[in-house]
Amino acid sequence: MEVEIRQAVDKTLAQTDADQWVARIDQDPAAIGEHVLQHLDASVRSTLEKSTRGQLTNGLLHLKGVFDAATGLPDSPKGFAPLPICLPVNAARLTVLAVNQLLGHAPVSYGSENDGHLFVNLVAMPGQGRSAEKSTKGMRGHTDAVSFPFPGQQDSRHPRIAPSPDAVCLAALRNPDDIATMVIPLRQILSRLDEADIEQLKKDQFLITCQGTFKDGTIAVLGDAHQVEDVSVLLSRGVNDFWVRFSHSNVAPSYTAPEATEQALVKVAQACEEVAHPIVLGAGDIVILDNRTMLHGRSEVGKEVGGNARWLLRSYGLASDNIPKTAFHEGSSFKLWP
Repeated sequence: MEVEIRQAVDKTLAQTDADQWVARIDQDPAAIGEHVLQHLDASVRSTLEKSTRGQLTNGLLHLKGVFDAATGLPDSPKGFAPLPICLPVNAARLTVLAVNQLLGHAPVSYGSENDGHLFVNLVAMPGQGRSAEKSTKGMRGHTDAVSFPFPGQQDSRHPRIAPSPDAVCLAALRNPDDIATMVIPLRQILSRLDEADIEQLKKDQFLITCQGTFKDGTIAVLGDAHQVEDVSVLLSRGVNDFWVRFSHSNVAPSYTAPEATEQALVKVAQACEEVAHPIVLGAGDIVILDNRTMLHGRSEVGKEVGGNARWLLRSYGLASDNIPKTAFHEGSSFKLWP
């Protein structure tokens, strides 16, 4: 699988120069993902679609050495943006776009996070502020855009808000210290909970606040940092089939919830610690994580900034049929509201 995708990306990159790819990706990233896949034979593409979608049903898809992360790679950046213009960054982005297309995901961002950039650098940052401090520390298990609704649901106060992403996409450009991405399958968390705990998590009795990267952006759009009240942590989709929204720091019982609600959250946090297992992304790897059934975090990054420090790109995917027509920012094919 990796060989076929890498060859398709290399053929695409050979067609025009880096500056032109930057402009085209920002105009219509889904079309670029489709353009990459046109280099594949139809039967090969069909096989890849079945394989990638099958693997993601288990919570993650890890492709190793699927793009060239070495040729002309500059020093690691020192912030979420901008992305340096170079061959490895373009190869990483085209690879993620192509794999999202195989999965049936539209590439998306949120206007309220990191100025709506489709791809952002995950790097250690200099300075003393909250973002800089957090960028060097480990992260506990969570889902992304935790305060945004599940697909098929609406925010009670702001119905235009788009669903949280179906997938979190990570591409490794540099990881010299083998810093682990921690993955936490929902099914393993639930196996450590009592039925009574699961029932508590299914009830609309939680207060969820937006994560830090969404705070300023949602204030700018909504007038206040986004939060939702009286919502569930688990969404039942059938017998023993659930979606989850969770963050240790951003999910709490509603003010009127019973004591058992807090106890259920404590057990979820404990289970996250018990079942988390590491995957190490080597340079040229990508991993797609199911944001509904796979929580994720990371080991401590360390203090090195720039130079040869760890450098990942992150993007989001969302099934096209999960995106309301009103959810896009005007003039953008990928930037979701707020």
